Amino acid sequence: MDPRGQASLVEIARKSRRGLDRLAARFAHRAPHAFHVHRVQFAAWLEHWSVLETDRVDMTLDYQVRNKLEAGSGLYSDLWLMLSTISSCRFKLRKALKTVENVEALEVAVVGAAIAAMGVDDGWYSSDSSEAADLDAEFAEPPPHRDCEDPFTNLLKLCRYELWHVIRTLDRKTALFAQSSMYAPSDLLVHHANYIVCDEWDREVTERFEAMVCRALRYRCKVHNKVLQARLGKMVCDRRRALNYHSRALDDAPMHIPRQNLNPVTFVLAMRDAAQEEHPPPPPLAPGQEEFECPYCRFKLPAARYASHDAWRKHVLTDLEPYICIFDACTEETNTFRTPQQWLYHMKLHHSSTWICRVPRCRNRTFYRQIAFEQHGINAHGYTSDSLRTICHESRRPYPAIFHRCPFCGPRPDQDPPRDDDAYLDNPAAHHAAHRLYHHVARHLEEFALMAIPYTSSEPVVYPTPPAGGGGGGGGGGGGGRYSRHILPIPRVEDHGNWEWIFDENLPAYMYRRDVYPGSSRSSVSAASTPYYRPSTPVHGPDISELVDVVESEDADVSIYEDAELFEGDEDGYLDGYDEFVAGYAGARGLTGWDGES
Repeated sequence: MDPRGQASLVEIARKSRRGLDRLAARFAHRAPHAFHVHRVQFAAWLEHWSVLETDRVDMTLDYQVRNKLEAGSGLYSDLWLMLSTISSCRFKLRKALKTVENVEALEVAVVGAAIAAMGVDDGWYSSDSSEAADLDAEFAEPPPHRDCEDPFTNLLKLCRYELWHVIRTLDRKTALFAQSSMYAPSDLLVHHANYIVCDEWDREVTERFEAMVCRALRYRCKVHNKVLQARLGKMVCDRRRALNYHSRALDDAPMHIPRQNLNPVTFVLAMRDAAQEEHPPPPPLAPGQEEFECPYCRFKLPAARYASHDAWRKHVLTDLEPYICIFDACTEETNTFRTPQQWLYHMKLHHSSTWICRVPRCRNRTFYRQIAFEQHGINAHGYTSDSLRTICHESRRPYPAIFHRCPFCGPRPDQDPPRDDDAYLDNPAAHHAAHRLYHHVARHLEEFALMAIPYTSSEPVVYPTPPAGGGGGGGGGGGGGRYSRHILPIPRVEDHGNWEWIFDENLPAYMYRRDVYPGSSRSSVSAASTPYYRPSTPVHGPDISELVDVVESEDADVSIYEDAELFEGDEDGYLDGYDEFVAGYAGARGLTGWDGES
C-alpha cells in the first residue's frame, strides 16, 4: 500500500524489467549476451518474491511490506536506483559505441584508400577453414581488461558489474524485509498521525479500544494470564490501527468505531460470530464481477479465487496475521506469524526443545535455549560459524508436545494430550491429541484477532437508560428511581435524527456527574436528579454545551451522548461496575466462558 501520488513496487518493477530488456536489445549486435545474466537474475527475483503476481494477491511483495514503511521505502529506492542505473548505462554505452563506430569507419576508409592506391585486389587475403577455426577459438571468450581495449568494451564491463551489484543488493534486502512479520515494529508507522483508533467524531480512542478488548478477553478466558491477555490486547489494537491507517491513506476515509460499540459485550458477540465463521461477512458481489476491493488491506482481489467463504476468511486472517507466541517468557513477543506452521515451528524451536552437548567432558550438559548452546560451543569447544549450524541441528532434542493444555480454557482432562513424554512412544493417539490441541488454540487466536475487524451486531447493545415512568425522587430510593440495565433495539448512530437543538443565551448549565454513572454500583443518583443530559461537543472547538438544551422528543435515544462521557474521570479503570452488566447480558443469551467449541 503506497502513499497517494507514489507508484507501487509492481509498477516500478515492470519499468525496470522493460528497461533491462531494451538495454540488452539495444547493444545485442555488438554484445549479444552481455546482459543475459542480469535478465535471468532479475526474472528470478520477480518470480521468487511474486512481485508481478496477479492471482494470489496475499503472496505479492507489495502486500507483504504494506505495514513496513521503512522496508517498503528501501525497496522502492533500490528499484529506482536500478532504473537510473539502466538509463545511465544506456546513455554512456550509446555515446561510447558512437565513438568506436566513428573510429572503425575512419579505419575502414583509410584502409580502403590505401588498398586503392596500391592497386591490390580485394581478394588479396585468404585463409583456410582450419585457420578460421583457430581464430574463433581464440576469441570465443572476452579478453581481460586492458588499457588498449576500445572504450565501449571497458565501459560495458563496468555497466555489467554495476547492474549485477544493484540486483544482488535488491535480492538480499528483500530476503531480509519480506521474511519478517508483516506487523514488525515500524517507527514510521507507529508515529504516523493516522495510526490510531477513531470514533465516529474522529477523536482518538486507542486506549479505550484496547481496554475494551482486554476486558472482553478477561471475561471469555477461564485462565487469567495477564501477560498473554495484555499481549493479545495490544495485537488486536495494533491491527485496528493499521486498518485505519490504510483506509485513510488510500481515500481519506478513516475506519471509525462507534462509541456505542466500545463495550465488552460487542467484542464478546464478535468472538461468538467469529467462532461460528459468521464474522467477517464476505463482501457482496454483483453478477459477473471479476474483482473486488478488500475493505481491510485495500488490495484488488480476483473474485474467482477469493469470492468463496473459506478463501475470503483465509485472506482476512492473512491480513491480520493472528498467531502469536503463547509462552510468557518469549523474547519475540512482538513477532507474529502468518500461518499455523510458522507459529508452531517458532514455539517448537525456541520453547519446546533442548540442546545436549555430546562432548564427553561436558557429560551431556543440557541447554534450554539455542543461543546459550551456541555460545557454549564457541567458547568451550571453538566451533566455527560454518559447523555450528549443523551441530545445533544434530544436538537439538524436541519435546513430543509443544504445550499440554489450552492457555485460555485451562485443563480439559478428556481432550488434553498426556504430560509425560514417555506416553508418546508408539502411541499415535497421544500425537493426534496434541495436534487437536494446536488447532484448538489456533482457532482461539483467530477469533481474538477478528475483534480488530469492524463489527455490526444483529443485537444492538445499549447502555443503561431510564425505565419508562421511573421518575422517582431521592438518591438511594426504591427501584423505580434507579436506572436498569437492559438491551433495546435502537437505530444506528448515523440514524439518530430525532434530536432538537435549541440555542438560548439564558439556558442554565445542568451539571452531569462524570465520576459516577447512574445505575452503577458506585452511584446513588436517581433518574429524577438528572432531568437533562449534557452532550459532548461532537467536533473539536469551544465547548458550547452550556448554550445548548437537548430536548428529548418521542422515542429519542440518549445513549450515544451518555456513552461519549462514560469513561471520563474513572480513576479505578475503565467500565467500573460493568462486570454484572456483561455477565447478565451474556447469561441471558447463553454466552458463557470458553468451552473450546463455542
